Amino acid sequence: MNPPDLPTLARSSILLIFVFAGVEAALVPSGEVKDPARTVPRGIVMAMGTITVIYASLQFVAQGYTNTQIGRRMRLSEGTVRTHLNHIYERLGVTSRTAAVTRMSTAGLE
Repeated sequence: MNPPDLPTLARSSILLIFVFAGVEAALVPSGEVKDPARTVPRGIVMAMGTITVIYASLQFVAQGYTNTQIGRRMRLSEGTVRTHLNHIYERLGVTSRTAAVTRMSTAGLE
């Protein structure tokens, strides 16, 4: 598999930033915490980890894994996987696994 070209990488990055904007959630209250120098970097790392898990989940969906199989791979219950995938679908503005995979493909995230 060839690495993505720059326009594809840029589109994918923009999609990830806007769809999974978890980093801003860590920065918004940064002025209200006791130790922002310590708390903000932790929040950013947690958001990046969350985004990675979301991307991995979508990759498993694209490969045809069932919720049970995804749960085994990620050490989560089937119900937890279902809940997380439903949240992902909501963020992507889709209602099914097929639509999520199609959205990934059109954004160059496959």
